[in-house]
Order: sequence, then C-alpha cells, then structure tokens
Amino acid sequence: MRTGSEKVAGMCPTLIAKSDENWDLANQLRSDGKYDAAANRFYYSLFQAVKAYAIKTGKMKEEDNISVHSVAKGIIREDHEDYRLFGDAMEMRERGDYQSDHVAASEFPIDFVHKAELLRNHYRKLAVDKAEVAK
Repeated sequence: MRTGSEKVAGMCPTLIAKSDENWDLANQLRSDGKYDAAANRFYYSLFQAVKAYAIKTGKMKEEDNISVHSVAKGIIREDHEDYRLFGDAMEMRERGDYQSDHVAASEFPIDFVHKAELLRNHYRKLAVDKAEVAK
C-alpha cells in the first residue's frame, strides 16, 4: 500500500498521486462493504491513470474536458478485455452514483479487482516512465 508521502516524478504527478490515493481508498471501501463508494473510487483510479498516459502521449491535454472513456477508445482496442473492464468499471460507478440500486459485493470478485489493478498499473507505469516513483 502506498502512503501519502510518496512522490511521483515525471508527467502528470498529481493525476498519478490521485490515482494511487483512489486505488487505496477503493480497496478500503470495498473491505468495509461500501460498494457504491468503492465502485466510484475504482473507476476514478483507472480514469486518472489512463488520463495521465493520454496527456503524456499528447492524446489529450490536462485541461481538456472530454471523457477519458472516449480517449480510451483511441488507446485500448475495443475488442480487448481491458476496454471491457474499463467499461464495466464505468457502469458500476454510474449505477453506484446515480441509480437507486446498489453495487453488490458479488460485483467485486478478486479477479475483477486483480484485472483492474493490472490495467491501472500498466497505464500508471507508462505515464511515469517506470522507475520515476520515489518515496
């Protein structure tokens, strides 16, 4: 688990730090049984990592107010499992935030969390050029 004192060098350090914080919060909220809030934090953790990568590669600017899901279409092949995972996370977040029914514990199986972590870490590493994370 990361701490708040970890510093990230390189492009978009604030987005990466937010992604890290949201990932940790999502896992804690999931452990506490607060699945609506966990869905929100999982999605935004993925969103921030992909956005940091998109900014670094020039696919968007930090001030752009466009959906990262739209940007993801240009980064992740639509037939790839990661694209579907990103979409599933977005749907869970929207339901947890805006609909009357709740996100259920069964929607957070270990394989979903593991795959989401792999996806987030992949774009996180690409955004910070690997070993640029220091405590």
